[in-house]
Amino acid sequence: MRTQHLPLWLLLWSCAAGAADDPPPDPLASKGGPPAPDAGAPAAPPEAPPQAAPQAEPPSPSPRWQDRPLEELLAGGAPPWLDLSADTGVRVDAAQLERLAFGPTLSEVRGLDLSGQPVGFEGAKALSATRDLPALVELRLSGCGLGDNGVRAIAYARHLPDLERLDLSGNGPAEIATEAMSEARYLGQLTHLDLRGSAPPPPAAARKLGEQLVKIEVLAVDAAWPEPVLEALREGLGDRAPALTHEAPAG
Repeated sequence: MRTQHLPLWLLLWSCAAGAADDPPPDPLASKGGPPAPDAGAPAAPPEAPPQAAPQAEPPSPSPRWQDRPLEELLAGGAPPWLDLSADTGVRVDAAQLERLAFGPTLSEVRGLDLSGQPVGFEGAKALSATRDLPALVELRLSGCGLGDNGVRAIAYARHLPDLERLDLSGNGPAEIATEAMSEARYLGQLTHLDLRGSAPPPPAAARKLGEQLVKIEVLAVDAAWPEPVLEALREGLGDRAPALTHEAPAG
């Protein structure tokens, strides 16, 4: 049988046509790129968002002064809130209080607690006379043995420009000392005043006391005060009368 040969031009045309039908090469395959994902494989879980860095906790408030020698306090200054109450175990008498009150030691103190300390009349005089408590907002003198003259000394203080809270409970002053409080220069600044354990003033002085307490939010007196005195106090307070509380003397 005789073999039939195709012309050379026909062979070249057939090869060119077959090359045109082949898919173009994958450029990623020549560069070692990642293989195409398998349609049947489970999808990878999404990446978790980055965790935010924990925020630093705010600084704790200044600790109260606890059981530290007064000499150290005098040498290094005082914190904004100074707790020298008898509960701390520190003893502060009138002479020591006078050393503290005059000078720069307490110049930035905003709260001073002397509850239960033997402040007496002499210590009250020091607190009343000093000009070195310009920042004092709260003064606690509960159970400090002030007596009549001590309470009157505190009432006549002239250099407490920022005082807002005053605790004189448990000092047992007589009527004349309580009456003196109605003359205190700083009454118009006070938001809290505690007079439990004090003798009731005359009704006229009680009314004047109420009139002067223009910013009062809490006024504590004894439940034993006679009703005419309490009524005069309410009249002086006017629309601030809800601030008045009368209860048993502070123990």
